[in-house]
Amino acid sequence: MDSKLISVSRAIPASPSAVWQVVSDISSMGSRSPQCKKMIGFPPSSDPVHPDGITININRRGKYTFWITTARFLTVEPKKELSFLIPANHYLWTYRLEPAENGGTTVTLERLLADTRPSLISSVFVKFFLGGDEAFTQEMAAGMRETLAKVEEQAMTLPYTS
Repeated sequence: MDSKLISVSRAIPASPSAVWQVVSDISSMGSRSPQCKKMIGFPPSSDPVHPDGITININRRGKYTFWITTARFLTVEPKKELSFLIPANHYLWTYRLEPAENGGTTVTLERLLADTRPSLISSVFVKFFLGGDEAFTQEMAAGMRETLAKVEEQAMTLPYTS
């Protein structure tokens, strides 16, 4: 599996508005992501979901491995696209929403290496604490699929609006 780009998609039988409401709610990221347990707007109490908005992220794997990163939002196009860059490791995360033929929404979640290689600290951390590049890439893809399943679960509780 290519570690530079991981892309997963899911057709969700909910409107783009409902799906957008879920993916843009960073305060509930921890309920969707198996790794990112919390995204906190910076400064605290701010709403960071706008271009150049910043979050502090608390990530966890297992009982004892955790790390903190920051993110900067790059694209915020309601009902279409949300992207943020993690400067510490040079990865760009993007949620793309497209209307599906059945009236629902197809969501694509991507993690793209935005530089020629991950940062040195990220590479060392992945190698020694997260099982190596190939294993961690597979784990990330599985986690992204899990995240989209939870996006669907949460979006299905919201009213279907266009």
